[in-house]
Amino acid sequence: MSFQFRKLTLKNWLVYGDQPTIIDFSQFNSGRNLVVFHGQNGYGKTSLLRALWFLFSDDYKGDALIKMWNEKERVSGEGELEVTLEFLYHDEVWVLSKGAYFGSRGSRIS
Repeated sequence: MSFQFRKLTLKNWLVYGDQPTIIDFSQFNSGRNLVVFHGQNGYGKTSLLRALWFLFSDDYKGDALIKMWNEKERVSGEGELEVTLEFLYHDEVWVLSKGAYFGSRGSRIS
């Protein structure tokens, strides 16, 4: 396989709180090309997919992005979020990271 997720780190993203949440995909490596996430409503399945969408697209901007913040940070009126993906591509390790800030000084995405 030429592309494989290794680790996804989420901070202040929807149901994932201000302490970084790390999803280690290596624990799912059973030699198959399918990973299934399941669980009760409100436990982060859609949040996980939205985080990957944020990382690979430019669709989340302005108010749409602020809605992705963890509720605690959004209520405070200021905060930072970060989504980082470590993956293996053609036997090399790559890291893709995207973050955003919002608060009294405005907002930014990097």
